[in-house]
Amino acid sequence: MTGTHIYDEPYILYEFDRILYKSLKNPYFYSRQKARHVMMKEILVVIACFTTIFPIGAQEYISSPYYETHHTDSVKRSKPVDIRHVYIGIGGGIDYIGTMGFMAEFRVLKNLTLAGSAGIGSWGFRLTSDIRYYNKFPNGLYYSAGFNRSTGRREIKMKLETASGVEDSVSLELKPVNNINVGVGYMWRLWKRGRLNFIIGYAFDISTGDCYALKPSQPELSEDGKETITNSKPGGFFFGIGLSIGL
Repeated sequence: MTGTHIYDEPYILYEFDRILYKSLKNPYFYSRQKARHVMMKEILVVIACFTTIFPIGAQEYISSPYYETHHTDSVKRSKPVDIRHVYIGIGGGIDYIGTMGFMAEFRVLKNLTLAGSAGIGSWGFRLTSDIRYYNKFPNGLYYSAGFNRSTGRREIKMKLETASGVEDSVSLELKPVNNINVGVGYMWRLWKRGRLNFIIGYAFDISTGDCYALKPSQPELSEDGKETITNSKPGGFFFGIGLSIGL
């Protein structure tokens, strides 16, 4: 990557921006129309990853004694569901955990759990805590509400429209963003202790002040440039997909 710009963040963040900029065409550097195209690419990548994993777990489940007992012999007494009190896994999505991250879930009552996740996205690291209520834990329909915080970026260069009416490379800081999120999800059983998770919902922005700050000696942004940043920050509709296993 050409240029003399030095990133203050860890090397992994530098690599993340480089890959997005070169391969996925980071929406920060392009128009909002192309940003939507990039989001669809990210969605397809996440879905492809988990649809690759799903058949493996499903095959293991179908070939297991648990499946045979429950589905091939109606006379036999069904075994109880293997319920675990702790689940860990990986996940990703759009405005959920981040592009990719780790998550954990802890059962506190019969159908009530606490969940937490940590991931990385274009707005820095993303930390989330949720409370979930299941119709019947550990699988099936559940309802979720919680809080998430995107840490922001100390310095990043974006191609934005300036007050002069031309697009220019602008150096700025992305400030932390806080959201209250509500959603509904569904857990599919994969094998004896595995689960596939899908969730959709909405994140309400509760941050105050501007979500960015221009670095010294940078040109002022036009209204369209400001709107581009505002529309790019975390919040709004989200969806996520994840794979977890009980301990």
